[in-house]
Amino acid sequence: MTEAVTSHADAIATAGALARDALEATHQAREITLGASRAAIRACAVAIRAVHRHEFDRAREHLAEAARLLDQAHGATADHPDIRYGGFLQDAHKEFAEASLTLAFVTGAPLPTAADLGLDTAPYL
Repeated sequence: MTEAVTSHADAIATAGALARDALEATHQAREITLGASRAAIRACAVAIRAVHRHEFDRAREHLAEAARLLDQAHGATADHPDIRYGGFLQDAHKEFAEASLTLAFVTGAPLPTAADLGLDTAPYL
C-alpha cells in the first residue's frame, strides 16, 4: 500500500511540476507579446505622424521597428496560439497595416498586401 501511495504522490508532484512549467511558459509568452505589441502600436502611431509631416524616411524607420517587434511577438507565441490570437497582437497587426497603407497611399507607392506585411487577412482589413 505504501508503494502505491508513494507512486501516486510522485505522479501528482510530476503533474504539478509539468503544469507549473507550462503555465510559466505561457506567462512568459504573454509578457513578451504584450510588451512587443504595445511598443509596435506606438511605433506605428509615430510612423503615421511622420507620414503626415512628410517625413517618409522616418516613417519607414518606425515601420521597420514595428515589424521587428511583431517578429519578436510571433516568435514568443509560436507554441502559444492562445496568446497569439488573444486579441492584443491582432491590434498591433491592425495598426501596422494602417501605418503601412497610409505611407503607401501618401507616397504613391504600391499598396502592400496582407501577405507582403506578413499579416492575416482579418487584421489587415
